Amino acid sequence: RFVHALDVEYGTRKDKIDIQMLEEEIREYFDSVSWVSVRILGTKLVVNVKENYVPQNNNNREIIQDDLYAGTDGIVVNMITRKGVPQVKVGSEVKAGDKLVSGEIPIFDNDGNVVSYDYVDADADVTIRTKYPIHREISRYYKHKNYTGNEYRVPYLRFGQNYMSLRIFDKQFALYDVVMEDHTNPIFAEFSIPVVWGVRRYCEYVEIEDLYGDEEGTIILKNFLDKTMKELNKKGVQIIENNVKIETGSQYLKLTGYLLIDINQT
Repeated sequence: RFVHALDVEYGTRKDKIDIQMLEEEIREYFDSVSWVSVRILGTKLVVNVKENYVPQNNNNREIIQDDLYAGTDGIVVNMITRKGVPQVKVGSEVKAGDKLVSGEIPIFDNDGNVVSYDYVDADADVTIRTKYPIHREISRYYKHKNYTGNEYRVPYLRFGQNYMSLRIFDKQFALYDVVMEDHTNPIFAEFSIPVVWGVRRYCEYVEIEDLYGDEEGTIILKNFLDKTMKELNKKGVQIIENNVKIETGSQYLKLTGYLLIDINQT
């Protein structure tokens, strides 16, 4: 229900789903959630969560313990632990959901036996190196607009948000774009009177089928890759290696491969 409240419902386009935003919102809204992973598998949105472990001390008082978990599969390449007990080390291969640092700290007696535990919120900087898959496919066939030059104009008056159309005749085009041309009297603008007049231009066009050449298709795919890399950089992800290639076929152009990236788990 919470995910639905964030406008992610059945029928939502996959490219409209912000995975990082969903994870942040879930962590912020649910205090009991210590780790969350959201991913798309086929047509499914999968949400995995782990809740805080709440142990009891000798006085039966609840103590909140917050562990640190891996948010992705990969290899630990850097680890600095400030609070808690590391459960992995540099070079360890981990899976999403594996515990990286435990907030349960054992206390030993002189003989090395565990006599009790302290509980803290795990605090560490852990960097995981992982592969970020890249796949984009475009058809060589596409349609573009070819304007015929036919158009008609419809004048209107606008009072605030209310429109009054002065349409004299109604000519129909199968395909058209609407261009709004607003005008206002400088006197009205000075006195903040929301009176605007203008013209709607209905411009007819036809759709023309065309083909992307190798050069055009390559530019589109490279732009997609550049945008993806910039978005990852904005999220603090460090790109270590680019292993992406472009394949050209008779009907499709494909961008496939992966980026080798470092993700900080804090």
